[in-house]
Amino acid sequence: MGLGGEFGGASLLAIEHAPADRRGRYGAYVQLGPCLGFALATGLFWSLSAFLPEADFLAWGWRLPFLGSFVLVAFGLVARLRVQESPAFLAAAAARALGQGGPEQGRAPLATVLRHHLRSLLLVAGTVVCGSVFFYIATTWALSRTTTDLHLPRTRMLALLLVANVILGATTYAGALLSDRYGRRPVIRAGMAVALCWSPLLVPLLDTGRSSLVLLGLAGAMVALGLLHGPMPAFLPSLFPVEVRCSGASVSYNLGALTGGALAPLIATRLAATVGPAAVGWYLATACCLSLLCLRALAKGPVHLESPDLSAAAAEAISYSGR
Repeated sequence: MGLGGEFGGASLLAIEHAPADRRGRYGAYVQLGPCLGFALATGLFWSLSAFLPEADFLAWGWRLPFLGSFVLVAFGLVARLRVQESPAFLAAAAARALGQGGPEQGRAPLATVLRHHLRSLLLVAGTVVCGSVFFYIATTWALSRTTTDLHLPRTRMLALLLVANVILGATTYAGALLSDRYGRRPVIRAGMAVALCWSPLLVPLLDTGRSSLVLLGLAGAMVALGLLHGPMPAFLPSLFPVEVRCSGASVSYNLGALTGGALAPLIATRLAATVGPAAVGWYLATACCLSLLCLRALAKGPVHLESPDLSAAAAEAISYSGR
């Protein structure tokens, strides 16, 4: 929840400040943040696992990265105090101040989203499910299975995940650049297709226990995730009007992330124990098919992301004070 809680607002600030032909590239930096965070977390846990005795790591060593995260609070606070409102928000605020706002410029954007954009909200959540399931299966669940069930050394698996995370960052940026050239939907669809094809291969590659094949399994998953995640920050906000864009993108993304990603390791563990490891691949494939169907339905919907014309608003309204 902490990772995805600000995805909608961060995406809006990135893409609404971006030139129209570079929204994918600007939005990619939102997705590279989690990649960097995951790399730092994995590197810290790898270091602690490598240099601390097992008993010390389990007793208190695992707490150190969490305590260190307090440093990020100061960084986040500075960023929030200095960030400027986007041109699209200023234009909407100006229109509202001049009494020119549309019917959706109410005081309860979440209620407006639920009342008028419920279809888009649910379809966006379904589109997000595939990437969330794949991410948490290829990271959280993969780490647990390989170290607990297959008895791979924790340090080795963390090192492999660290390499895989670099691949994820590179393909995420590449996917964002491709989306600026070829469109968001085609690149996201390609990522889902790769994920669908990789679904039956991931778990067998992990179960070999061989570092090279485990890394191959993780790398394939990260390539699919990169193509999926790269265009998302520029794609999701375009499905909602500016007046409810932050609420719509945030709620739909987190709904998909929580229903898909939060439950994925638990479901995969139960499937592997009761049905067999192959069932995890079918679970991944089902999530991919669901998201493909939701993306296809979204393709019929409107696109709301426009370049606002600030010159049409009065100067005193543009200087929005928040009152």
